[in-house]
Amino acid sequence: MKKAKKQLKKQRKRERRESLASEQDVGRPATDEEAIIGPTVPDVGVGQAMKPMTKEEWERQQNEVRRVVDEDTGRTRLVRGRGEIIEQVVSPWRQAQINKQATKADGEYFQKTIAKQIASQK
Repeated sequence: MKKAKKQLKKQRKRERRESLASEQDVGRPATDEEAIIGPTVPDVGVGQAMKPMTKEEWERQQNEVRRVVDEDTGRTRLVRGRGEIIEQVVSPWRQAQINKQATKADGEYFQKTIAKQIASQK
């Protein structure tokens, strides 16, 4: 009985991992079509928003993984459910690319904010 439970649990975990891997190719950058700008909240009515979630609804929401792009810095993150940030496992080469891109975007964002501050002081 315990062996069967363990095997079933391992099989479900493996299927979940495979489905996530097939849905998201984590090793490559998101294209414009794949990227979602900002966090999304489902459009629900007033009465619907106050209703507690069922276990199935919560599990469906937690199984949803999407890429979110920060408009200001250009960083792309994997987000699960309604806001949990998931760490991406990438190769050292890809990590170096991500760091270069993020540093460049951070510098551009900083330059924009400084330019706005200087313009507002004049």
